[in-house]
Amino acid sequence: MFVSPAPNVVVTGAAGWLGQNLVRALAGQPSRRRIRCLVSERGDASMLEVIDPRIEVIAGDVRDPTVVDELFDGIGHASVVHAAGVIHPARFVRELFDVNLDVARDSFAFAGDSPNDAPMFAYFTNAVGVANLRRFLDRVATPPAYITARESGAGFCELVDFLLAPSTSGTEQ
Repeated sequence: MFVSPAPNVVVTGAAGWLGQNLVRALAGQPSRRRIRCLVSERGDASMLEVIDPRIEVIAGDVRDPTVVDELFDGIGHASVVHAAGVIHPARFVRELFDVNLDVARDSFAFAGDSPNDAPMFAYFTNAVGVANLRRFLDRVATPPAYITARESGAGFCELVDFLLAPSTSGTEQ
């Protein structure tokens, strides 16, 4: 059963490599009305705003409840893609430990597209490989639980649409 994706999308971590590519892919979908993006620095907004007039950018820290309130204010029915992550801590290494993944690992879905994601495929119960990973499965000791049909950014979008589509009680998707 196909379920139409939400017309609005919220993307955290939109200034990162994955976020930027996802925003570009979403902007290529005419059915999307609004694409609201969270970036950590206001200076990162312009590189996203030039992509498409439907893109709205909020600057702030995803760990700040006030920023999250602003991010979702007035957005209505939306799919949410949480692509934010601290890869290079701004001040302290302890920023990397703000989320206890041992407690939350069954609640998260991890998506990756290359053999360097193998440790995450093994760690997260809900690990998803983007289709281009199929070329490298012989190099992945623990393959992901699921693999998308599409490759690259389209595969990440496929996963997001599936995860955040309105659920139909009692009906498999």
